[in-house]
Amino acid sequence: MSGMGKILGVLSIVIALGFIIFGASLMFVIVPNMAENATLPVDFDEHNVYGGYLTKLNTATGEVERTNFTIDRRIQVIDELPDGKLLLDEDIKAVVNGTDIEIPALAKHNEYEIDELTMQLFKYEELGNDIIVEYSEDDGIQWIFPHPVDKDEDYSIYNMNTLDYSTAEYLGTEDVNGVECYVFKGGEVDYEVPIPASTAEALGSLAPDSTMMLTLWEKAWVHPLTGSIIDYAKEIDVFLYLPELPPIPEIKYPSDLVSTTGFDGDLVLFDQATASFNSFDGISAERYIEVISADEYDLTTNETVTVLTAEGAPLSMLDSAIQVVFDARDGTHTGPGRTGNYLFSPQGAGEMNYSIWDDGFGMEVNAEYIGNDNTTFTPLTANIYHIYVENETYLAGGKATLDMTYWVEPMTGIVLDVNKKVSNWREQDARRLPLDTALINKTITLNVTITAINPIDQSVTPMGIYVEQIVNCTGYTNMTYGVAMFTEQVTKYLPNGTMMAPPTVANFSVDAYTMAYVDTTRTGVFTFPIGLLNETGDVTPSYSMYNSDLGMSFPVVLFEELDMQGLQVAKYEMNLSEIPLAYADVVAILGQDPGLPGATGTYGCLYEYYVDINTGTIIDITRSVAINMVPPTYEFLYDNMDSVSVVKGELLGENITMTQTMIGSEAGEGTTLINITKTVTYDNGTDFMDPEVVEVLINTTSHEMLLPNGTGLGLYLLFPPSPNETAYPMMYSFGGVDLIGAAMKGDMTETTVDYNFSSTEVIDAEIFGMPGVGANMTLEYNFLVDRNTGMVLDVNIMVNVENNSIGLNMDLVFLSQNDPAYTAMSNAVMGWALSGVHAPVLDIGMDLYDMEAEAAVMKAKITSQLLLIADGVRPALELELSFNATTKATMLATAQGTLVQLELLPLLQGAHMMNDLLVANDNMVQHVYYKKVDTDVEVFEDVDGSVEYWADKAIESEDKIERYGVVLPTALFVLGGIGIVIGLVLIVAKGKKTEEAEE
Repeated sequence: MSGMGKILGVLSIVIALGFIIFGASLMFVIVPNMAENATLPVDFDEHNVYGGYLTKLNTATGEVERTNFTIDRRIQVIDELPDGKLLLDEDIKAVVNGTDIEIPALAKHNEYEIDELTMQLFKYEELGNDIIVEYSEDDGIQWIFPHPVDKDEDYSIYNMNTLDYSTAEYLGTEDVNGVECYVFKGGEVDYEVPIPASTAEALGSLAPDSTMMLTLWEKAWVHPLTGSIIDYAKEIDVFLYLPELPPIPEIKYPSDLVSTTGFDGDLVLFDQATASFNSFDGISAERYIEVISADEYDLTTNETVTVLTAEGAPLSMLDSAIQVVFDARDGTHTGPGRTGNYLFSPQGAGEMNYSIWDDGFGMEVNAEYIGNDNTTFTPLTANIYHIYVENETYLAGGKATLDMTYWVEPMTGIVLDVNKKVSNWREQDARRLPLDTALINKTITLNVTITAINPIDQSVTPMGIYVEQIVNCTGYTNMTYGVAMFTEQVTKYLPNGTMMAPPTVANFSVDAYTMAYVDTTRTGVFTFPIGLLNETGDVTPSYSMYNSDLGMSFPVVLFEELDMQGLQVAKYEMNLSEIPLAYADVVAILGQDPGLPGATGTYGCLYEYYVDINTGTIIDITRSVAINMVPPTYEFLYDNMDSVSVVKGELLGENITMTQTMIGSEAGEGTTLINITKTVTYDNGTDFMDPEVVEVLINTTSHEMLLPNGTGLGLYLLFPPSPNETAYPMMYSFGGVDLIGAAMKGDMTETTVDYNFSSTEVIDAEIFGMPGVGANMTLEYNFLVDRNTGMVLDVNIMVNVENNSIGLNMDLVFLSQNDPAYTAMSNAVMGWALSGVHAPVLDIGMDLYDMEAEAAVMKAKITSQLLLIADGVRPALELELSFNATTKATMLATAQGTLVQLELLPLLQGAHMMNDLLVANDNMVQHVYYKKVDTDVEVFEDVDGSVEYWADKAIESEDKIERYGVVLPTALFVLGGIGIVIGLVLIVAKGKKTEEAEE
């Protein structure tokens, strides 16, 4: 037994030692070696899930847009390669949170060729973009961290964003979901990367010279034992830099624009002289445009059109010359008088309608887009625009139909061809031939007999003269020909041809349709319009016509219709009478001042016009004018009195002159204030006495002197008209002394009457050089008075100073010195005023020269022939023009050359807009930040890849290593220890029992 025990004890110890040795191998050799040399399983298929946000510059709106997203990064082994390499497939998908919308900018599909043990990277390929990056074993570039991880080593980790590696530096340790992790961080600043294909496509030709830069950092929380990335965060800033861009050329008409376009066509024209239609085949027209000045975008252009027959003869009636101001950017009119487009926009012609100004119609016409033509102008396509205007007012008074087509290259706005058909006629309603100036321009010569009559003595002065009236149409206010400008010159000649006075010239404008004055002080019609029929087909019953004598218009009324020399003629009359005239009007009409202030007049006339009904031509004229003068009122004569009377006398051998001035002024209805100034002087100019000034208020009806309050004094200063009283109480003054007495009637003749005034007053003889001497002064007036007017024709004045006590008796006699002719005329005027009789002063008769009347008949017949076209049976003008071959070729070549430049324009404009946006955004076009989600999310179905998931994986690995590298060896160590103890016990126990037995 003792031997067996020992054997068992030894066996137990051996087995125990085996446990210990195996446990030590597991702990120190087998498990560590297995962990260190573990390869990536060939069935590896795992997900990593990240959450983050993306901000991106929207180059269309200029806004920075933010998107919150979730990323699934699935990595799986898809093939085993020779030499211990594996081929990994990496599929990255991103969706907008809360939706299934994928984000292409964050999606990638890559393949990696790696070492299955060391995780070293040999090849990277970005599928779909043909990007391949390769490394050798010596490069030491890692796809991911190896295991175990050495914190003292910086790892070169491949970065698919930079297509190169970045250095991951150790930062320390950090617990992540119960896992102690090493923290590594790497990054790049302003790292230039290739521009993605989608961005390069958007940049076009700018892509090769543009630069894309990345600034990024990435942070990994790595399980030290397995190299697994428990958590991961990344932030990327993407910057885009465009090359220096050339300036954007401004698309506009140049300020030095010069353009010549040629047309070929045919013309049918009505010949005015023969009233027939002439055909002109193969005419040519040239339109020449030249910019003469520029004010920013406003270009002022002269445009001339010249037309030639096939033989080269000018057709000047179709020529035109205009000046246009238009916007260089879009071809629209900016100057006055025109709206709409002058030219198509150089920025292109759209599939839309355009309003184009037409000078013939004087309005905008609609150019309707009707489609395009892609065969006629190969390789170019043309937009087609059609203008059709039917039976509209054309030029002035006419009607026209326009049929016009433009073929326009749409990108450049260049007209490749044009076809213009226009027919023009004058309707009967229009009654206008405004361009036929020979029918408007005229010279009228009138025989004039003037009889002037003196209203005072009724003497008659006859005179024969002739008047020449020249009327010329000098043009039209604008190209619509609606308003004609006229110059009228009137000259009066004596029978011998001598000009009586310089011509009078008047300028005015006339409506070319109605012949009514426009924008002038004159009203009514200048002359009769062409055609006198009104809308009802009747002869127009009246017109308002200007009367140059009165400077205003009056009706000329239809008197009768009659036949004259084969023409249907309407006789119109202007019959005026008793038209009141102010004195200034009388002077203006007479051409001189008749010297009758205060007089007024009346005007009467009878104008007779014989007018061709069809053409409005004046066939004959007779005019008679009568002017009567209306005398001034007696009150007017009082109010305007301005008389001077002079008497001369002698005293003591000295000559003395007494001058009396009487000035009348209006003092209210029926009254006149008369200012009397009286001076008495010696011949040497010294005063005989102080001057006297007296104001007297006179009743103009009773001729009585009035107090200031209007009360009559019963005294007279002047004799009334038709004096017949035996005595008139009067008051006169001399030397400041008022003397009242009576003027007593004396001898009478058929035309005159004598009145003698005498009055005596006691005075101081100081005025006669004897101061302090009292005397009687007797004042006597001897008047010779007109029996009709009461006007004093002659006066003698005597002053007697007498003092019997001292023997003083002195006489001073004044005799009248008035001009008898002036007195007689004044008397005649006053007599006319008293009579109130309207006296004729002017009688004028006028008629048209016979030869001129014949010429008027001929003109009427010619005009009537021209009006044959007015019924619209055939237009007066039929014209068709198109670009000639040279112009077509030039326009086509110009459009092709311009298109080459325009093709680059959208890219350049877009590049400038993008560059402005980039600069405003500091050139950053994208910012991405993401980090592993903490716990699994349900965004992607059956996908686990959160921090929690990978932490659990790491803990599971640690637990497995703990089980096989620590727990199991420890158990074996315990078992081995127990076995050794048992073996020792067995060995020792058997020995003791033997010894006891022996004892």
